[in-house]
Amino acid sequence: MAQEVIKRDGSRQLFDARKISNAIMAAGAETDLSDDKVNEAIERVTTVVSQMVEARDEITTTEIRERVLSELDAMAPAIAEAWRKYDKQQKEI
Repeated sequence: MAQEVIKRDGSRQLFDARKISNAIMAAGAETDLSDDKVNEAIERVTTVVSQMVEARDEITTTEIRERVLSELDAMAPAIAEAWRKYDKQQKEI
């Protein structure tokens, strides 16, 4: 399992699937989707990403983000849209 995630600034930290869960939950709160649908997205995406991370020695946050958004685009486009909107707002700050 990839113990380290390489952040954009080059720093490293341990992979924590809870960060993905929290981000999806926050994005889901900005949609009209039911809690069940948001929880389903959290479960599926964290499982897929965790499996991807386990197969690697190290991984970048960009790779993780791309996979998360790809999965969300397929199963919960509204959450993916809310995530991208949040990302865009953060870059403008």
